[in-house]
Amino acid sequence: MAGGRGTRLNSKVEKPLYDLNGKPLIEYVLDNFRASGVDKIIVALSPHTPITKRFLQDLNFKEFNLEDFDKVNESFMITPGDGYLKDYNYILSVLEKHSKKDTVVFLNSDMPCVNSEIINSVLDEYNTCGLDALSVFVPVVVFNFFDIEYKYKFNNMVPSGLNIVRSENIIQKQKDLIISNEELALNANTRHNVHVAEDYLKTHWLFNPFLSFFSVL
Repeated sequence: MAGGRGTRLNSKVEKPLYDLNGKPLIEYVLDNFRASGVDKIIVALSPHTPITKRFLQDLNFKEFNLEDFDKVNESFMITPGDGYLKDYNYILSVLEKHSKKDTVVFLNSDMPCVNSEIINSVLDEYNTCGLDALSVFVPVVVFNFFDIEYKYKFNNMVPSGLNIVRSENIIQKQKDLIISNEELALNANTRHNVHVAEDYLKTHWLFNPFLSFFSVL
C-alpha cells in the first residue's frame, strides 16, 4: 500500500519515497518482499503518488492489467486514493476477477523493517490457521519500550499493518495474531518514528527482549 498522502510526516516528498538512510522507504519493502519469495508484488498507488509511479516505472514495474496477471510479477495498481479501507476493498474487487482463492499479503510502504523472515513466518501461520484472513497486532508495551509512536490501539494492541486475506472482497473470518516484535511496530509515518527506524537500520539492535513472541487472541 503506497497511495496515502503521508500528512503525519509533514514532508514535501511523497511518503513512499521518503529518504531513510539514503534509500526510499518503499525500496526497503520491495527488497523484503523479493527476499520472501512471494509470487507477485503489486504496489497500490493513488492519484496522490504520481512521482512514486514514475519511480516504479523506472524500476520496470508495469501497470496492473488482469490480462497480464500470469505474465507480470511486479506491477502497480492505481486505486482511487479515498482512504485505506476503500482502497483495500477496491484492490480485492479487482483481484477477485482473476481468482477468489489467491493469498494476498497487505503491507504498508512505511514499514521498512518487516523483513522476509517475518513475512514468511506470518505466511506460515496463515497457511496453517484454517481461516481466510489473518491480521498481526503488536502489544502497546513494545511501542512504549522502544519509544515508538502509534495512532490506534484496541485492548492494548496496535494493528501492525501486516494483513493476509483471500482474494475476495467480502468480510472474511479472521485470526488475530499477536507478535511482540519491534520490526512490526516500526511504522515510519512520523518524523519521530523515522528517527527510531534510522537508528534501528544502522545498528540492527542485537538485543531485543520481545523478538518473535507469538500468541493468539
